[in-house]
Amino acid sequence: MSYLKLFVSVCLVLVLFQTFPTLVVVSSWHKDDDFGLSKDPLPNPVPQSQEFANGVVAEVECGAYEPFFEGCHPTVCKRLVVDKLVSDEEVARLLELTERGMQGRSKLGGPTILDIGTGFVRDGDGMVKLYESTAGKQLFSDDDFKFYASVLERIRQRLISEYNLSHLYFTAPTFIARLVGNETWSPKTAHDEYFHPHVDKQNTPHYDYSGLLYLADYQTDFTGGDFVFIDGDSITTVEPRKGRLIMFNSGAENPHQVRKVKTGTRYALSLWFTCNPERLFEPRLSPNTPARFSHANSEAYKRKQEL
Repeated sequence: MSYLKLFVSVCLVLVLFQTFPTLVVVSSWHKDDDFGLSKDPLPNPVPQSQEFANGVVAEVECGAYEPFFEGCHPTVCKRLVVDKLVSDEEVARLLELTERGMQGRSKLGGPTILDIGTGFVRDGDGMVKLYESTAGKQLFSDDDFKFYASVLERIRQRLISEYNLSHLYFTAPTFIARLVGNETWSPKTAHDEYFHPHVDKQNTPHYDYSGLLYLADYQTDFTGGDFVFIDGDSITTVEPRKGRLIMFNSGAENPHQVRKVKTGTRYALSLWFTCNPERLFEPRLSPNTPARFSHANSEAYKRKQEL
């Protein structure tokens, strides 16, 4: 699968969300499809809540991970919340880079997705490859790329520490999503429908660990847009806050959904990691650096491409 096709398919995922003193709400809902997940947005949670400090929100029974990579694939699966791993100043810089990369794209409603690592930006009007033009190559400085890569690496190291892993690889796609609330907006394509229940690893098989860093505050910057874990007949909601990082295993143990944003604008960085060294993706450090997985550097892969 080409990187462009992979990026387009993963736009369906749009797992976005955030954190602070963790607000968790449990509510009943109806299951009605083959996977046991409602295809419609889940109902609003009942007004019951339980607050958690930073750390483990929940441990869940792991789904199947095959092939199994010893020292990386989980034997215990959990959902983690970490606040302020990224500072307020760094959040502000990520937002500034986002607006720079998304300039000229629609703000009328729905999702706009920017992958700084590959230079793709997408909204309901289509996809653009930023780095194919001279102006696009000048959007971000080498220092911007290094800063972005340093945030990704910090999150990777935190995942390794929290899950006690021997190795873990950054993979692609990774993107910042802007969700604009507008009651009159309707999706133009399936890729705009960010609100359906899903499992990350079922959408993209090489995903093993998921991370979501929120760049906006719930109820201050936007309303709606809740991120919910789906657990049988109940849901678990973690309140989005700037600088809040959520980490969880990407398998069937963590089905989840993002509700529609009602008002305002919500920003979040979604990123994924893999246990498979062939799916390692090196963060871009300049607009002229090729965007490719590690196996694309192998002689066998190069010979295959020449055939």
